[in-house]
Amino acid sequence: MKKNGPFVALILFSIFTFLFSGNAVAKSLTFKEKVSLIDDAASRGGMESARLIFSFLRDGDMRVRTYALSRLVDLGEEAVPVLVENIGDEEVRWLVSGALINIGEKCIPALMDVLRRGSSREKANALFVIEQLEAGEAVPLIRKLVHDPNPDVRVRAISALGKIAGEENVSFIVDFLGDEDEDLRNAAITVLGEVGEEALPYLASVFQSGTTRERVSALKALGRIPSERSYKLLVEGLGDVEPQVRYQACVSLGDLGMGKAVEVLVRLFNDPVGYVREAAVDAVAKLASPGDPIIRKLLEEGNEGEKISAAAVVRKRKFTAFSRHLAFLLKDPSPAVRVAAAAALIELEDPATIEPLVNALKDEQVRWFAILALKRFGHKNIRPLLSRDEDTELNYWKQYTLEQMGEKAIEGCIAVLKKSSDLGVKVSSICTLSQIRSQKAVYPLVKLLSDERLADVVEFVLEKMDSHSVEPLIVGLSDEDPTVRKRCARILGRIGDERALKPLLSLACTDEVKEVRLAAVESANAIAGSGE
Repeated sequence: MKKNGPFVALILFSIFTFLFSGNAVAKSLTFKEKVSLIDDAASRGGMESARLIFSFLRDGDMRVRTYALSRLVDLGEEAVPVLVENIGDEEVRWLVSGALINIGEKCIPALMDVLRRGSSREKANALFVIEQLEAGEAVPLIRKLVHDPNPDVRVRAISALGKIAGEENVSFIVDFLGDEDEDLRNAAITVLGEVGEEALPYLASVFQSGTTRERVSALKALGRIPSERSYKLLVEGLGDVEPQVRYQACVSLGDLGMGKAVEVLVRLFNDPVGYVREAAVDAVAKLASPGDPIIRKLLEEGNEGEKISAAAVVRKRKFTAFSRHLAFLLKDPSPAVRVAAAAALIELEDPATIEPLVNALKDEQVRWFAILALKRFGHKNIRPLLSRDEDTELNYWKQYTLEQMGEKAIEGCIAVLKKSSDLGVKVSSICTLSQIRSQKAVYPLVKLLSDERLADVVEFVLEKMDSHSVEPLIVGLSDEDPTVRKRCARILGRIGDERALKPLLSLACTDEVKEVRLAAVESANAIAGSGE
């Protein structure tokens, strides 16, 4: 029989060549016939048999592909050369990787040879398999590849080093937290987060003595390691002199998910830097519980900034437990607080707040927020809007709320926005324009995104104007003010119109301000994802 082995293998090879060069014949075979051919080849063994079985990894029937994969694993070391030859083939790379992982350590020498001599794609795929096998003997080669010209190879190398545990590797990876290559930095952050508590001493050291970029990266990684030490370091970051560090400490505490952080995060509601305050609000919104006593206390006793931020938390989380507190704030001495409370009530849609909102129609600072809120959910308890009394002004605004606004208001609103310095009047104009479905009403609103007092309101209004806002917002991506560009990008992402995708991608690649680029990337991803 042994003398006939090569002859039989040649016959099998001829059969397979015939079958797969004439696809129609291969397709005519049944599942059982294909399995029989695979078994015949496997029983012979050797690399030629492996090559024949490998052909079935391209079969259109998933059952055939799965069976061929299992028989290649059965062949073991004999199948490794064929599998490694094809590790860069996009069509079959996941099947090849699965087979190599199941064959195990016998394929490591061949994979290491790929790391030395393969193409970028082959190296990246080989690194994935080595990572799953946790091949410690490959570490010296992997370390060299973190400097490979190809970014996919660099990132995969960092990932592999993280999986192949060891204190020495953690120390090596930490050095990349300050790398100029953002992909490499992010890969190091991800890996250190996955390594967990073993990485904490190194991250603590970087946080204490690194550059601002390194310290921010360390805080990002700490946000992925749920531990008391991570929490304490992040809390320490809240008091840092650098606003970027304070910002990241807020974000990472939100990611860490420890509810007790609310008590320390609310201190940043008074931070002098706007984007730090926003990060603190976002983090508290993630962590606070419905009816949180800290939020309640700020709404009742806080200063102006604390009340505004607490109202923003309630709005973001739609905490209806605080509806009564927000209704009470509609009478606050500060116009900004009253505006924040009314804006939050719009989102809560609580019928219990309709009467306070109707009374707020008398307040020119928040009147238009009250109208927006009542137009959204006033139908749930319409009596307060329909009732009339001796207050003719209030009666007028009740009726106005029940009616539709016309385009004739556009020119007047634009004139007010250009000339008036009164916050209440401007807010009234913004809300009026929001009811007019016309691009002409949108362009003046886009320019107001640079006004910190009005920007949140304008964002809300532009998003609600939906497709009518898209083209003016795209124009706003070129505004000289980075705050306007960032907010325009953010709104376009929430609207989700595909017309904005190309301009957003361009902005993500070219804008000189990082926050603007990040907003553009996030919105472009949101639009691309919604179209799938």
